[in-house]
Amino acid sequence: MEHFDNVKYVNTGNMIGDAVLNQYFSICKAAGVEMTVVGRFGVDTGIDETDLCVILTNLISNAYEAAEKSRARKIKIELSSFGDNQFISISNTASGETQARNGRLVSEKTTKKDKETHGFGIGNVIEAVKRSRGTVAWETEKSGDSLMVYARVRLPAGHGEMPHLSMERNER
Repeated sequence: MEHFDNVKYVNTGNMIGDAVLNQYFSICKAAGVEMTVVGRFGVDTGIDETDLCVILTNLISNAYEAAEKSRARKIKIELSSFGDNQFISISNTASGETQARNGRLVSEKTTKKDKETHGFGIGNVIEAVKRSRGTVAWETEKSGDSLMVYARVRLPAGHGEMPHLSMERNER
């Protein structure tokens, strides 16, 4: 048996959220990327489990890849619910030419080895959010030589009717 020092378990109140976040918590810890998780999912997210998995996995994977290449190497995930909405906010440090335009993430050049499938993860997030009748937007903020990337998702909780996907414009 392997002994783990300072074992930490992320408890989001959602089985899918726990599985994805704990997987990436371990990956980040092994790579020296600081990952912080604040908050929990609401009791009744009303989100399809497959869509939630797609949203979390792709957003956190992108955040991890960017943070790993940055100098500060940090990811912060915030989960909250208010009224009939569930919010997921993921921020990470980054380096390079990433920026947000009209609420969409744009990278001038990719560092991914498989350049032909670059961008499919973001497309999958947008489709999963659309199926869940939510919104997603990306922002970037440059401070000195440091770059922060923010992914903000709003999903309807429970079973209420919500309008279809709208891309929010948030640039800084």
